[in-house]
Amino acid sequence: MKKLKIVLMGAGSNSFGRGTIADLVSSKELNELDLEIFLVDIDKSALDRMFKFAKMLKDYHKSNAKIEAT
Repeated sequence: MKKLKIVLMGAGSNSFGRGTIADLVSSKELNELDLEIFLVDIDKSALDRMFKFAKMLKDYHKSNAKIEAT
């Protein structure tokens, strides 16, 4: 299985982060890969909010993506 790592800089942004995360975890093509998504932001509270959002979307779409936040 092919491995793909994606890093989202500024992932805590409501406009950029939400849409990008939703697109990644809902993609059937990306779900066929060994996908790792790294969320990065200097605003810890915004990052935590997006990390929780990403986990909810991952569960909803039954995605195999591994999601980490830093």
